[in-house]
Amino acid sequence: MASSDVEHWQCDKTLPQCMTHMLENEIMCDVTFLLGEQRLEVHAHKYMLASRSPVFHAMLDGPMAERGKIEIPDIENGVFDVFLRYVYTDNVSVTVDNVLKVMYVSKKYCVDLLTKQCKDFVKKNITNESACVLMDSASMLQEEEIYKLCLEKIKENAESCIRSPGFTTLGKETLKLITESDSLVIKEEVLYEQVMKWCDAECRRQQMEITWENKRNLLGEVLFNIRFPLMDSKFFAKEISEIELLTDKEKVAIMHYHLLETPSKCSVFNHKERSSEKMQKVIRFSTLGSGWGYSGQVDAIGFKTSHDSRLFGILLYGSTSTSCNYTVKITVTDSDGCIHNTTETEIVSDSEIEMHEIKFETPVYIQAYKSFRVELLMTGSQSRSGLNGESRVSYANGLKEVTFFNSYPSPNCTDVFDGQIPGLLLM
Repeated sequence: MASSDVEHWQCDKTLPQCMTHMLENEIMCDVTFLLGEQRLEVHAHKYMLASRSPVFHAMLDGPMAERGKIEIPDIENGVFDVFLRYVYTDNVSVTVDNVLKVMYVSKKYCVDLLTKQCKDFVKKNITNESACVLMDSASMLQEEEIYKLCLEKIKENAESCIRSPGFTTLGKETLKLITESDSLVIKEEVLYEQVMKWCDAECRRQQMEITWENKRNLLGEVLFNIRFPLMDSKFFAKEISEIELLTDKEKVAIMHYHLLETPSKCSVFNHKERSSEKMQKVIRFSTLGSGWGYSGQVDAIGFKTSHDSRLFGILLYGSTSTSCNYTVKITVTDSDGCIHNTTETEIVSDSEIEMHEIKFETPVYIQAYKSFRVELLMTGSQSRSGLNGESRVSYANGLKEVTFFNSYPSPNCTDVFDGQIPGLLLM
């Protein structure tokens, strides 16, 4: 054949492109792998593998080298393909779904730079949506460092993470570890609903009929990680008391707790509040002012948090001088217009007290990065006010942040820079 008829595919390619072409077209391959349970054949080059991995070097060269086709039953074809492309090109394309599987391969064959890239990817991509999926994969692959990072993410943003689709795919041991945590910031009702979705998915995975009996059997001891005594009594009565998930004895014990408020009466289920954090005052003003008047007009401020949190109440300025009674109505709504709390109370104030803590009967669960509005209708004489407000305030030793923003209408003129509502009570 004349040289002009030969396809010179190498001429316009970089080295990584040439290596990829050799791999994809199986040019001069000299080793064959059988991957996964299906034993799919994949062809590669000993030279490339030995040049990147001391494990492959030992496997493929010398008197003890393996002969014939090499079986790798614990690695699937798609994952091994990502690994090979890194070996050949020094570039890797991983996703949340496959990164820990690729890292398993890189650790197995001692390709340390790839292991580091995978770890860096995971650390940058642990989100509320991905935390459960990554944690479960880390558990199966015994990646303890990644596992702990994911668990911390879930603890910090429990409600968002547990509402993610990945929660229903968890293995039972990971589900147990998450639900038994004392550090989750989440409504117990939400946790219960998501655990029931996990049960539905697990029934389908095991080709079982979706019944309350099967759900209880699948959960086993995980059922007792759900803190039924902490649920709203109306929710429990409507959603749980009439179904067959719990025994009659368990239902009676929980209803006694709700009615009599005596924890000793509910020995079956944990009734300890989950969050171990201390409530913190997040104050947005740096300077104290005075002369803030009230004429039946609303003050309002908007905010969002960097982490899932619980809003236990707000701070309000009181009287500048003599004793004064104020009537207060506080409403907390989210960006969808949903009302999360309405609190009406009275304050007896004098100049001795700069700020009053107004605590809610039930804390409001604040989803990370979701916008909320605090609206205040206050009547009484003039009060102190705040000046030089900050739009971003850090708390929890700088690990968390609240962003304040103007929320209209606010006809009594409170805004980010001055006015009432100097702070939030957060956990």
